[in-house]
Amino acid sequence: MTKRSNVSREHMAALGRLGGLIGGKSRAAKYTPEQLRQIHANQLRTRFERMTPEQAREFQRKAARGRWGVTADERTRIALQLNERRWGKVAYAKNQERADRLFAFLREYISAKHCAPTMLEISAAVHQHKDTVKSLLQVLERIGRIRRHAWNRGRGITLVSPLGAQPAVALSLGGESALVPAAAVVPRSTKKCSDCDEPAVAGKTRCRRHLARTSVASACNHKRTYAQKKLDAICVNCDEPAVKGRVQCERHLRLNRAASRSKRPKGASAFRRRA
Repeated sequence: MTKRSNVSREHMAALGRLGGLIGGKSRAAKYTPEQLRQIHANQLRTRFERMTPEQAREFQRKAARGRWGVTADERTRIALQLNERRWGKVAYAKNQERADRLFAFLREYISAKHCAPTMLEISAAVHQHKDTVKSLLQVLERIGRIRRHAWNRGRGITLVSPLGAQPAVALSLGGESALVPAAAVVPRSTKKCSDCDEPAVAGKTRCRRHLARTSVASACNHKRTYAQKKLDAICVNCDEPAVKGRVQCERHLRLNRAASRSKRPKGASAFRRRA
């Protein structure tokens, strides 16, 4: 008896599914796309009302995995990698010569000494500031020509391209692909500006033009910040409220008075009282 009921139940379920597949399509054909979206939204809302918050989150996670084929964390990581690679290609196109010179030096150094150079060695070899070298290494890492290891940031650099091959990268900017060859390392007697190819001022990392531009920009920024803090009655040295009629807070006024007393000659106060 139980076996017959099971058979009949399975048979009826199969018939019901077959009828639903046929009738569902014919019923959906009678509605407009807006009505179908509303029906699906109502069904989904009814299902969510019967679920707990944990079940709803798990349902959404499974739906996203079935739609994209990966989890949400994996999708976010892939999107970040694609974004970094795209911006890395743009930055490489702007600094192509310097990036190729740096990659050529890394290739020759690693092939000769079987270890990666330090940041100071790279900076001295390519005649660039350490900050510029860090930016160029980041660009090379983003376009996939080197790999940097977190366990050893000083010498943890691995070349992705083979040592014997000429360094080249395929760029697809504007729909066109091209292989960009690497430039040879050319020793220079003078250091170059970190922002252009002009000779840098002695003891500096920039040329005269960029030094003047940086000093003007910093002075304008300082004046703007000073005027805004003075208007808002905030101390110009910190974010504390300023004393009324002054541009500094009580602490900085006290420090300025102490500093002026320490710089004053020893007999100046006695001479002033005597006069």
